[in-house]
Amino acid sequence: MVAQSTVFVVDDDPSMCRTLANLMRSVRLPVQTYAVAADFLHAIDHDQPGCVILDVRMPMMSGLEIQQKLIERGIRLPAIMLTAFGDVPSVIRSMKAGALDFIQKPFDNQMLLDVVMSALRRDQESRQDRAEKDDIEARLESLTIPEREVVDRLMAGKGYKNIAKELRISYRTVQYRRAQIMKKMGTDDVPGLALLMSKLQRPSSLNMAG
Repeated sequence: MVAQSTVFVVDDDPSMCRTLANLMRSVRLPVQTYAVAADFLHAIDHDQPGCVILDVRMPMMSGLEIQQKLIERGIRLPAIMLTAFGDVPSVIRSMKAGALDFIQKPFDNQMLLDVVMSALRRDQESRQDRAEKDDIEARLESLTIPEREVVDRLMAGKGYKNIAKELRISYRTVQYRRAQIMKKMGTDDVPGLALLMSKLQRPSSLNMAG
């Protein structure tokens, strides 16, 4: 899956762009280079898997500023920061913003390739995780309000009799709604439903009775 990803390089030094492009191509990785930050930001979109190598110090827009703009647009490409300067504040800011690594020039080719491969794997795992969560969210949205009321109480560990009493419905109705919930959510039992909910990492999503 990594081979389907693209390594984006943003560096105002044409020779560095060529060096990095040749290095990526040497291991058969698709690569796109940009000498101007605005061109990269115009070309990139949410759906493009990969990672980005950013030069920290560039005219007009620094690598840190590019990283921030990607974050603001909801683009989660793993960022690898390159710099010829041992700028500790920049390192701290970049890592806090989510950069995968910070590498000084001149760099070891194999070390950079190892970091790039790690970034591509992380991106693929992140995209798979988001796709799974989106699918769970879609199934959750398919539930009716009465079914969501039952889900809320099942996740609170309440039994059918208590649920029936709280919602002022029959025990049989609770059973029916549970069956519909399991069918729509694609699971067989309450533990399976709880596992799906835990993957959302959003406990408040269970409180949807309104």
